[in-house]
Amino acid sequence: MPYHKTLANRVNALLKKRISAALCVVFIIALAAYSRTNGAFDDPAVFAGAREAAAPPLGDDLPVSRALTAKMLALAFADINEINNMPSVISFTDTPPDKWYYKFINAAVSLKILSGYGDEFRPEKPLSLAEAQSILEKIGSRADFLVDGGNGDKAVSYALWLEAYKNFLKEKGDANILEKRLVVLAGKAQNPELPSFFAVTDKGGVMFSGFVTDPYIDREISVLMKNDEVAAVCAVTSDEPSLKNCYITKCSGGSVTLFSGGAFRQYKTRLALTPGSVSDVKIKNGEAVSADAYAEPFRDEIISFNGEFSFKNHGVYKTSENFAVYAEKDGSASIAPRQALLVGTDVARFYERNGEVFAAVVDKAPELGNIRVLISGSGGAYLHDSVKIQGDGDFLVESGEGKAAYSQTYKKGEIFSPLGGDAFFRLSPADGVRFKLLSAGKAEEIAYRGKIEVSRRGGKFVLVNELPMEDYLRGVLPSEMPAGYGAEALKAQAVAARSFAYSQYYANRYHEYGANVDDTTQCQVYNNAPETAQTDAAVAATRGLCLFRQGGVIPAYFFSTSAGYTAASGEVWADGAVFPASGGTTASKQYAGGDFGDLSAEENARKFFKDWDVNSFERDFPWFRWRAAMSAAEVTRSVNASIAARSAVNPALIKTLASDGSYRSLPADSVGDVLNLEVLRRGQGGNIMELKITGTKRTVIVYTEYNVRALLRPGQIERRDGSFVENFALMPSAFFAVDKTADGFAFYGGGYGHGAGLSQNGAKALADKGLNALDILKQYYDGAEIKELRYSAFTFHKP
Repeated sequence: MPYHKTLANRVNALLKKRISAALCVVFIIALAAYSRTNGAFDDPAVFAGAREAAAPPLGDDLPVSRALTAKMLALAFADINEINNMPSVISFTDTPPDKWYYKFINAAVSLKILSGYGDEFRPEKPLSLAEAQSILEKIGSRADFLVDGGNGDKAVSYALWLEAYKNFLKEKGDANILEKRLVVLAGKAQNPELPSFFAVTDKGGVMFSGFVTDPYIDREISVLMKNDEVAAVCAVTSDEPSLKNCYITKCSGGSVTLFSGGAFRQYKTRLALTPGSVSDVKIKNGEAVSADAYAEPFRDEIISFNGEFSFKNHGVYKTSENFAVYAEKDGSASIAPRQALLVGTDVARFYERNGEVFAAVVDKAPELGNIRVLISGSGGAYLHDSVKIQGDGDFLVESGEGKAAYSQTYKKGEIFSPLGGDAFFRLSPADGVRFKLLSAGKAEEIAYRGKIEVSRRGGKFVLVNELPMEDYLRGVLPSEMPAGYGAEALKAQAVAARSFAYSQYYANRYHEYGANVDDTTQCQVYNNAPETAQTDAAVAATRGLCLFRQGGVIPAYFFSTSAGYTAASGEVWADGAVFPASGGTTASKQYAGGDFGDLSAEENARKFFKDWDVNSFERDFPWFRWRAAMSAAEVTRSVNASIAARSAVNPALIKTLASDGSYRSLPADSVGDVLNLEVLRRGQGGNIMELKITGTKRTVIVYTEYNVRALLRPGQIERRDGSFVENFALMPSAFFAVDKTADGFAFYGGGYGHGAGLSQNGAKALADKGLNALDILKQYYDGAEIKELRYSAFTFHKP
């Protein structure tokens, strides 16, 4: 039977039950109490009269409110960041901004799915059949409530609306709202410090805006979730849930304290559980009644982690569906990110069963000696078609495990190429021996210190170079700064590069390849130029020194040339879907003389970038100022060639104008013919943060400097020294102004690179003026301290 017929039959059956009158009264009383308690049923006494109707709100006897309907619909069409940032379009007298439902109602009205009753929205009013039918028609659902003249004002039950909602998501093919199972461990009633509507579950922190979590404590429930926000509670799936992979904190005196999902919970128990271990524990009526413990954990060096672990001595393990990572300190635990499982270290103990790792407990700090570098090949690809490696002396090749393990010594000049079927090879040089990668497209004079690891990926290979941090920097410095820039500039670059390397080491972004960093501009360029005496001296003179702020090493970003002002890093890069991000380096003025004012103001920025004589210490570098022109056709080709790829990388950073007037993350493969470019927002340093592109097909807002630069690729750029650069891969920087011309657009800009942190050409200019490395670093990293990684004090001295 078609779904819309089934739904209509369910409506008629429910109406025959005459549920609306009495139960709606109970529900509305509960909602009144709800309103009085600032939108949360925190007081059991207040809510006691309606508890049977509302806990859990899953049956046909509970109506669905218009507020909850607004939430479910808003999440079906926008993510929570978009909902939080939508311009306010509502002014209903009964929908104040401090209520949980304000942002969802605002979104639903913005999307033209819901409307109010004059100056009221009536959020606590049950959704009627007529309203439900109108909604389904607006969103294009095939469902049909079969409303007639006599039943349109009847209330729709929560269960019935949920059924229609789930069917719509299926029709829509929505892969962003997922059905998940959670065990609710703590809400605001259990921990008053938690925010309203926030609960800790065995899967972590979850927002339950509009739902009461108290009735679900220590129950497993099925929910519909988008990111970390619950769109709907579907069912209680177990009153006796099992907490998977929980950490045992204490066990004595007839009670046990468990840590799961970020919450500590104490339960009665008759079990003898071992503190510091990991186990599956079944909960029943506030008691831990049974436990399924794992075998003794093992320790091993992590080679790589890509959905499964590859260990140095234990081989390959898959991860379980509920895989958990904990950090252990002083007998207690906390949730740790997966990035804490640093490749090349043995920082954790692992709990496994039947070839699957269920949990990892990080219980020691890594030894910060070596770094693992992912070696790219032609075009920056990480997968190599073939491998040919030669040593300038003897080296040992080891492969295989157990009885299949073997080793072979290669003499100077002999070439290693993995012809056998082994999956992993480790090349260890004799003292002082360095490698040449003959098959990786590297210059003949480039030599690699340390060990080389070769692993198979299908029919291709991954190369990782493991070596001491200071030796790694000997390959970074000449690749990032010319040796002739002077000792003080090179020392400043060495400190910045070391700090950046350590921050990237802990970010662990390349764990799937078994590396900490790569050798491209995605991290910092490594071994693109041979070592020199000057750069080696700068590394040695600053050995172990890093930039610190608030007790931690900062990610000391650097770039080529400033336009006379640097950018705040949070106004350059997003933190996931959040832009601008918080923290990081600040913007700073890099010119003297006249003041152009606040460069986030469009008029000031335009004057600044069109002035080629700004009194900056970088004014004599070619990239200090530049200009370019593109016809409308060139801009159209450039934008349409890249917009789909950039949107796929992070859909939240390219938003499309929807029919309701809002901007949302929608598929954008083309904007049509580009009609206009408009800067909507600039950072403190004048860098473009938001660019509006108006096309004949669609209008988009582009966020972050890299997206802006990648979409606009001029064929020719004129630099300050009169030289021209042809067919540049992207705009030199996001520090530019744009004018519309008769046949296209003119761009006036300055600087080269992202603009955050240390300007390398600026460092040279300051060194030429007699500043030492410490003064140069202070110029770009305001408030940072320079210390050895082990926190011993250090002071730079003038030469």
